[in-house]
Amino acid sequence: MKLIIFLLVSGFFYLFAAPASANNFGALAYDRQSNAYGVAWDMPSQAAANNRALAECAKNSRNCAVVVQFANQCAAYATGQGNIWGYGTGGSRAVAEQFANNYCSQNGKGCQIRVWGCTARPGSGQQAGNNSTQSPVDRDANRRHAEENSRWGGQEQYQRTCRESGGC
Repeated sequence: MKLIIFLLVSGFFYLFAAPASANNFGALAYDRQSNAYGVAWDMPSQAAANNRALAECAKNSRNCAVVVQFANQCAAYATGQGNIWGYGTGGSRAVAEQFANNYCSQNGKGCQIRVWGCTARPGSGQQAGNNSTQSPVDRDANRRHAEENSRWGGQEQYQRTCRESGGC
């Protein structure tokens, strides 16, 4: 009898216990012709992240494609002259951007970061999004990033970047 009760209680806790390690998925979508982009972070699945990034990008372009998928880290995408591109992932925005620029620069010139995003790490309480991964939100950094994006997408991209990054 004690064994049956133990199994029932154990099964109850197993069914309702939170997973030990959840993933936070992200995606970057980009359209090279228009420089439109979409970012998704802290999504429950890679498919959800891809769909969200594509939907965000589609607000400004019809030719968007997912260019980077990531989980529990940061990612960046860079383009250069011609059809040159590169992406990178890492534990911080700076690391991801460095890898993206290095990858892109190995194949051509004029490489610049076009879009980036970061997910939170499970259990870290860390802020996430298309902004620095520091808490509180670094509004000066967000404003610089928004101004950079406005060169590629105008005022609408500037406002969108501010909105997505927690404010400028």
